[in-house]
Amino acid sequence: MAELYVNYDCNLYCSNVFENLTKLLSKSSLPTQGLSSNHLLSLDALLAIVKSFQSCQQQALPDNALAVNSQLSETEGENAPSGALATSQEGSTQINSAGIIFSSRPERETELVEETSITSVRSDSALADHVTETAVEIAGQSCPASGMDTVKAASGYMMAIRGTREGDFPPETTVVELPTPKELIEIRQRKKVILAATEQFNLKPKQGITFLQERRVISGSDSPQYPAEVASFLVDNPWLDKAKIGEYIGDRKNPPILDAFVKHFSLHGTHLVDALRHFLESFRLPGESPVIARILETFSEHWLSCNKEELGKVFANRDAVYVLCYAILMLNTDQYSTQVKKRMSLEEFIHNQRKINNGEDFPRQFLTDIFNRIREDEIIMPDEHKGQVKENYQWKVLLHRSNGPEATYLPVIVTSYNQDLYLLCWSQSVAALSYVFENAEEKAIVLKAINGFSMCASVAAHYELNQVFDKLIISLCKFTTLLNPPETPNAVVVTLGTSSKTRQCLLTMFSLAHQHGNILREGWKNILDALVALFKAKLLPDELVQVRDFVHPTGSVSLFREEAPSTRPDSSLLSSLSFWYSMTALVEPATLNSVRDQGTQNCQQVC
Repeated sequence: MAELYVNYDCNLYCSNVFENLTKLLSKSSLPTQGLSSNHLLSLDALLAIVKSFQSCQQQALPDNALAVNSQLSETEGENAPSGALATSQEGSTQINSAGIIFSSRPERETELVEETSITSVRSDSALADHVTETAVEIAGQSCPASGMDTVKAASGYMMAIRGTREGDFPPETTVVELPTPKELIEIRQRKKVILAATEQFNLKPKQGITFLQERRVISGSDSPQYPAEVASFLVDNPWLDKAKIGEYIGDRKNPPILDAFVKHFSLHGTHLVDALRHFLESFRLPGESPVIARILETFSEHWLSCNKEELGKVFANRDAVYVLCYAILMLNTDQYSTQVKKRMSLEEFIHNQRKINNGEDFPRQFLTDIFNRIREDEIIMPDEHKGQVKENYQWKVLLHRSNGPEATYLPVIVTSYNQDLYLLCWSQSVAALSYVFENAEEKAIVLKAINGFSMCASVAAHYELNQVFDKLIISLCKFTTLLNPPETPNAVVVTLGTSSKTRQCLLTMFSLAHQHGNILREGWKNILDALVALFKAKLLPDELVQVRDFVHPTGSVSLFREEAPSTRPDSSLLSSLSFWYSMTALVEPATLNSVRDQGTQNCQQVC
């Protein structure tokens, strides 16, 4: 997951693969008519992502913290949710006199504790040992082949890109430094600005460029770097409207932009037809002849300057290149236009190119090669891309980009980015869990959703994401049905006694509040509302409803007040019918007492 995030989501001109994947899985987990195996598979995939984050934080916990969590789970019984662990700073768990386990981490959302990232590398010890040992050798340092000291000595997570199997190693080793989480956040913010500017550019090109200048993504118009930065935006951005690009670079007010745009293409050693094909696929040629002439003149000059020593020897001057480029475009239209009934032959093409090379003819073999290249492979304009032709073009663009320096794939085996990954997927995960839990009837599916809530809350607490943790607690409180309790307390007793889903939510909510009480903010209000509802239903244990009173003979008094019986007789027919109806609506007294006892026992386990 981290590799997808670093190499795609944090690439300015790539799709957000990880983010889109989590959204797709979340959407696939939401059925329209009942749960099926496909919905559960999508949910399992989402939970696997969250589980990977939780596994990393568990590996960073010391033995004493895991032991405390194990003891806590045993006291909670069979209904205790799995996946909720106590985390701590530098591996120390703090427990106050009330038995609440607190986890404190001073670092904020964009800065992760280095020990957590390094210790989790050990989960893939074979690859990690090999990579870190190689990086250390390159850095000229000597230290153990694994562990925290090794990765620290490797100068900030220096990664050696090599094969993972013996015999697959390339002769040379490329060492790259992984970006920090802060740097990736800045890249994603820049990417959002570029996407917003793209939408504006596709409506009004000048407005999109102005938007980038206002956000300081590109320099001002008077800066020497301005033309090159705009050209880079136009060439590298795959989401721009090709017709708008042609309109912008063809504007007579933007000659520096046109010149920088053309020079952005590396045409050294490239045949004229291939260079023209690659150039014209990046934008849509405007329909005005003066604009086309201006663009082709600039292209011809750049191509000739790149190939003077080899391919350019055939041409006498720039005008010869310019005229032949025009002839190539006409040949391409003639060979592939549906409106042309009679195609141009090779002899006709050669005849049309007489005396255009400064009064001389081009070599016949040279013109024959150009004719065959066009006949075998059409120069496709961007707005003509449809069906298989469009797919072939997109694949060709992808292959071309993969050859550039920006296409280096970064292997990621550290967990420095897990917090940012979790921030991207937690909302989709909680939405899917909430829907599945609300509509599930099978006990196994309910427990899976509950465990998913616990895992999400545990990871949120580990990274001190207060708002995320609050929303998880609020969601669990909502499912307990205690935030909007019925008018009669007995109905609360019946609900808790007969609904295992409600009990599971209540147990999970209190368990998470015990373990990560210092992370809660707004969620305390919902927890207190739930406690008030339990108090009214007389389901709280004696430890929470009895207070010391040295005046009372027993030494303590209960917060429960006995209701005084009504002394006013009412024997009307209407009151009798109402009393009879209310009695039939409730369960029998013996059953109610049994349910109350069961609910009290469940609450005592966590309260």
